[in-house]
Amino acid sequence: MSTSRRAYINRIETAVPDREGHGEFIARLPELTGNRKLARKLAYLGRRSGITTRYTVLDQPFDQNGTQGFYSTRGLPSTGQRMAIYRREAPRLATRAAAPALAGMDPRRVTHLIVTTCTGFYAPGIDIDLLHALGLSECVCRTIIGFMGCYSAFPGLRLAQSAVLANPDAVVLVVSVELCSIHFQNAVTAEQWMPFLIFADGASAAIVSSKPDGIALGDFHTCIESQRADAMTWDIGNEGYTMTLSPKLPDYVAQIVKRRKTEMLAGATADKRLWAIHPGGKAILDAVEKELRLPSAALANSREVLRRHGNMSSPTVMFVLKRFLDDPQAAGPGCAMAFGPGLAVECCFFEKLAARPPHGPAAH
Repeated sequence: MSTSRRAYINRIETAVPDREGHGEFIARLPELTGNRKLARKLAYLGRRSGITTRYTVLDQPFDQNGTQGFYSTRGLPSTGQRMAIYRREAPRLATRAAAPALAGMDPRRVTHLIVTTCTGFYAPGIDIDLLHALGLSECVCRTIIGFMGCYSAFPGLRLAQSAVLANPDAVVLVVSVELCSIHFQNAVTAEQWMPFLIFADGASAAIVSSKPDGIALGDFHTCIESQRADAMTWDIGNEGYTMTLSPKLPDYVAQIVKRRKTEMLAGATADKRLWAIHPGGKAILDAVEKELRLPSAALANSREVLRRHGNMSSPTVMFVLKRFLDDPQAAGPGCAMAFGPGLAVECCFFEKLAARPPHGPAAH
């Protein structure tokens, strides 16, 4: 890519709901599964997931003290009931991330609003709600990238980059928001239960512009392995969205990285790059780390996001990038990577600029 004009992530802000629910979910497994042996196995897997906390927009996910929770023993909520929660809570959570991202600037300067989401839809949509909540111009160019799953922040950033390269005065707000916790399903096997042990709710917001500050966006690469398309699916059912997540997914991701790393990583080496890998799960991080022969500290930010928040789908890799962006010691070229339906691997090369001194030019 030409260095004469580049797009930069100047700022990233993130948000999670107030209610933490990982421990409660683990404790409820005997009741939810109706199978103590399966519950013990799932609790063991939960403890080995690398996750300590996950957050949900649901005030009362399960029945308590005779009061009915969103997921009641009387039956699961319909897709319509789940979408009502999404319509109410997704704009609120997205605004909690986007408002501080816009702090100190006139929101009407935003020329483009890009929203990525795969856990709910309605119209007029979340883009319109964010426009009003944030005070954006009614002439802002709006795009919703839907149903692309965990890697959809990359198409969002790629579109933002294109807008800035086309017009250096463009200011793009990229928002990712997911409410994974509203799609709990009855499951039978441990494999079917695994998504509910790792997924959570969260939102991110990034400002992308031509201002040379923060993270410079480079080339994007996509690799799709169509023969593995059934390894990860996301479908709309009568009782919410249903996920298929193959237990072999970490192996499949590792195989894609192994076969395609020359074209995807374009000569990237572990000792010269920052690594922002989507923490889709501990096993996926382990597989990528092994295949790329990364030092153990290379994925520390990804593992910390997984530990503190679980897998929040599309905003998760932005949580990882924020940790690099906010770290004054982090600088240099990097590679971000995420995985999702397709089976697809999306990569983005970037360069974290050195932190600017608080006063005057850097000493020589």
